Amino acid sequence: MTVNPTLLRRRVLIAHVAFSVLLIIGLFFWVLTRWYPGGLLTRVGGMPILLSVAAITLVVGPLLTLILFRPEKKRTRELALDMALILALQLGVFGYGAWTLSIQRPAYLAFLYDRFFVITPRDVLGNVTAEVKAVPPWSNGPRPVCVKLSYGAEREVVKTVYGLNEAPPMALLPGAYAPLSEGRTRFKFIQEDEKADSTKQTGVIHVPIIGRAGQAQAVMDVEKGTLLRIE
Repeated sequence: MTVNPTLLRRRVLIAHVAFSVLLIIGLFFWVLTRWYPGGLLTRVGGMPILLSVAAITLVVGPLLTLILFRPEKKRTRELALDMALILALQLGVFGYGAWTLSIQRPAYLAFLYDRFFVITPRDVLGNVTAEVKAVPPWSNGPRPVCVKLSYGAEREVVKTVYGLNEAPPMALLPGAYAPLSEGRTRFKFIQEDEKADSTKQTGVIHVPIIGRAGQAQAVMDVEKGTLLRIE
């Protein structure tokens, strides 16, 4: 039975578009729920990368299929080779984009003085201790940790980065990391400052999260020393 070349071409194109859409949906789900939960994607400037990967994946593969898949002019073996090359190119671009997003994902939310800094895997200077590796990730994403410095040292370090969307060098040293609960003393200082605001919920504090492309607010449980949510 001979298949109409136009119909075959249309079916292959639709199948390729559907495949591309599934790839994009999977990437969005993984990025937004695993690598960048709580809206952190926009805070670290990852949204343009994600949208670029999605656009290229959706356009380049199916477009090449539309141009090159010509069953009326080529043999079956040639068509199979063309499709294999198209898929290899598409998956290569998709994989590179996903890898770029993975190395820029927040690995840690490092609390220093009165704020969190978003730390990516590439930012970390040195080996991470087993104690820090045991810290549970927040919402399957970054691990919230406390940077262990004296109060005076913390204050001096943070003074140098007010108004800047970057982490100070001390926030990049995993040897200074500790479980977030060890920062409860500092949380209570922040809580005292917030008590004057009657609109604030008791028992929690709001701590800024500093990213390369913007800021968010972390809502913290003071007594437990845990991160509740990101706003």
